[in-house]
Amino acid sequence: MDFQGAHTFSASQQQVWNAITNPTILKESIPGAQSVAVDGNTLHVTIQLDLPLIKGSYSVDIEMLNSNPPNQLTLGVDRSGGFGSIKGQTVVNFAAAGSGTNANYNAHVELGGKIGMTPSMMVEPVVKKMVDTFLSNLDKNIK
Repeated sequence: MDFQGAHTFSASQQQVWNAITNPTILKESIPGAQSVAVDGNTLHVTIQLDLPLIKGSYSVDIEMLNSNPPNQLTLGVDRSGGFGSIKGQTVVNFAAAGSGTNANYNAHVELGGKIGMTPSMMVEPVVKKMVDTFLSNLDKNIK
């Protein structure tokens, strides 16, 4: 599955960058996040999901594969478990927009196992809503 989208933040590009690398702000912003820790280039996230076929608490490591602060960030995930597997990569580009920041993202995700059997017409709107909620929450939580 491929996803793309955009969000305009009211904060400066540097403030947005600082927020997306801050575990406290990320925990406040990620829907269902129970914990977020940063270890080098890895985000360790535990999240509570209440979605068809994947209800429960899950831990995932998100790798910051490439970054060009505060302009671009590439994230990768490769996780397997009882629910199936998720492998994906997201590239986020940030650009100044007056006193704010435009963020554009492109993601490619491959799903396997139970979650992979869920029709994409059911998964895509849920993922899009979670991403939109995260970006909106992040915008509100940038101090």
